[in-house]
Amino acid sequence: MEPAHITIDATGKSMGRLATQVARVLLGKHTPEYKRNLQQVCPLVSIEHIDAVRFTGKKLSQKVYRYHTGYMGHLKEIKVKALFAAKPSAVFMHTIRGMLPKNNQRDKLLKNIIFT
Repeated sequence: MEPAHITIDATGKSMGRLATQVARVLLGKHTPEYKRNLQQVCPLVSIEHIDAVRFTGKKLSQKVYRYHTGYMGHLKEIKVKALFAAKPSAVFMHTIRGMLPKNNQRDKLLKNIIFT
């Protein structure tokens, strides 16, 4: 069985609501055959105009992503506004990564997202 291809236009949609919609599709919850314990055929999700997505409240100016490089004292920070200006798809992938189950299937599901 060949996976379906779903196209979503992100223009004017809220980041969180769009990520929730994509996460439901990736997990297969949008189909009537969904069973939590069985692996579904994951569709390819194509997202158009990710740079036209909107943020609600003050998230764009106040939210900060932190990551550690592995060296002593190397806790790095980047504001969402700067990351979104440079690479909007990275902000979306970070958002949806937190919505997927924390198991070995998460990276496989994230590979089915295509930005156009």
